[in-house]
Amino acid sequence: MRRRAAIVIILTALAAAVPAAADPLSEGIEAYRASHYDVALKTLNEALLQEGYSTAQIVECRRYLGMTHIAFGDTTRAKGQFVEALKLDPAMSFDPITTSPKVLAVFEEAKAEFEAQRPLEPIPVAEPEAAPEPEPEPEPEAVAEEPVRQERDHTKRTVGWSLVGVGGASLIVSGVTYAMLWGHRGQV
Repeated sequence: MRRRAAIVIILTALAAAVPAAADPLSEGIEAYRASHYDVALKTLNEALLQEGYSTAQIVECRRYLGMTHIAFGDTTRAKGQFVEALKLDPAMSFDPITTSPKVLAVFEEAKAEFEAQRPLEPIPVAEPEAAPEPEPEPEPEAVAEEPVRQERDHTKRTVGWSLVGVGGASLIVSGVTYAMLWGHRGQV
């Protein structure tokens, strides 16, 4: 039992003594922030060679590589890094308040270059809708005379009753008005 405990303690001590594998992306970003641009350049380039980073992390790596190249005065390489980052994330941008004007100027040039290289997306054109086919007209022989006559008679009756209805309503209103006017005069 004591032997197992001793082995566990020794293994734990060895694990603590061995430094964890460093993340070159994080190291490169920290080196850039500490103004150790030579270390940042080396570790950020190492990070690009490693697999397992997400697209967002690769974009961030290229952003910092671009800024590191600007720190060395190499705007051509910086532009190249920004263009590569824009290819992965066309919405990438810098905060104009917290970013150096030098970085913003190079980034704007890179963005213009990226936009010029980017193929134009075709504008979707809606295909015209097919016009509905007209219904075939019935042959003259197949048309029956009787239903047409009934329709005409019905139309006349409807018009007639609506005129009578309007006229009847007018007569009733007139009669009520007449009775009200003459009825009150008689009582006065």
